[in-house]
Amino acid sequence: MIYTYENIFSKPLLNVLARSIDSSEIDVDITEISMQDGNNYTLLVGFAEELSAGDKTILDGFVEDCEEGKLPNQKAKRIKEVDLKTRILISQGFEYSGKTFSMSVEAQINWTNLEMIKESLTYPMGASTIDDQEYIIPDATDMQNLYNTALARKKAILDGGRQLKLDINAAGNQAALDAIVDTRI
Repeated sequence: MIYTYENIFSKPLLNVLARSIDSSEIDVDITEISMQDGNNYTLLVGFAEELSAGDKTILDGFVEDCEEGKLPNQKAKRIKEVDLKTRILISQGFEYSGKTFSMSVEAQINWTNLEMIKESLTYPMGASTIDDQEYIIPDATDMQNLYNTALARKKAILDGGRQLKLDINAAGNQAALDAIVDTRI
């Protein structure tokens, strides 16, 4: 059974739709995109047998979400939100020994430089917190632990954001997209 959706797609939206259908729970035998004229494309979706009413509803939902650019636009918006939250979380710094330290770009460079020369530094050594208080680093081991804590925090933020963006890109319809929640704190 071939289902045809004509004259309603731009090429980028059609590619998103085809990927969504191919990654859905519907058993698709073929997805083909053909150009009708310079601005419109046709999507042909083929199946060995006629779809059940439920699967046809799922397929129509994919098409409806993409027809108006709704799903791709919503995905792009959600990815921007994830990127913004990632930057905000990184800007909030990291906690170590009950103190909060900056993870600004400059601070990250400074932490990396200090970690690289930790064995040649004179201890105890002062370090500024994000609220301009002082933390005393007693030795190279503490310096390494502080640095490792910063790295772990940043990695957790970035890994969480990357997974959210993968989930957003894989969402096949608006309901699946709406179910994705950024719980990073």
